[in-house]
Amino acid sequence: MTIKRVLIFLFHWQSFLLIPIVISLCYTFVGLSRYSQRTVIHTGKLISIDRAEKSLRDFSKSADKRYSYVTLGINTSGKLFKVLISPNSRANSYIVSHIHLGDTVVLYSKSESLIRRSDFNMVDKLLHRGNIIVDYSKLTQKVNFNITLISMPFLIGFSALYIVKARRRYRVIKG
Repeated sequence: MTIKRVLIFLFHWQSFLLIPIVISLCYTFVGLSRYSQRTVIHTGKLISIDRAEKSLRDFSKSADKRYSYVTLGINTSGKLFKVLISPNSRANSYIVSHIHLGDTVVLYSKSESLIRRSDFNMVDKLLHRGNIIVDYSKLTQKVNFNITLISMPFLIGFSALYIVKARRRYRVIKG
């Protein structure tokens, strides 16, 4: 095959099918990598507690929802840990009234991923004096698994379609 035929084979209009293949592959990789991340347990005394509220737009109801971020720092880790909670939840009232500086807490978070490194970790589970305050571990695991489940059929479908089209194109160019 000549160089001209190779270039025609590679840079055909049907090569645009590679774009959704790459996007589906990225979503599948992200879902699988987050699903398989191991949980790291951090135990230590609280050295900082910062509370902040943020308003997020809920487009389905066209209204703003308020969320609270609680940023926790413990003495055994140099990182900060963020907990996302609703301002009216039981967890928020417990954190405000019962958790103070110097208390020992157990934080469960995911290990750092290859994709995203930051100065804080999102908390999957928060324990204080044996009580589970926040537990997102099963929710995050389900979400990451569902991302993988949704993106896999697109990846397989677009890849199969591209292979069929590429084989036809190869036969035409070769002949």
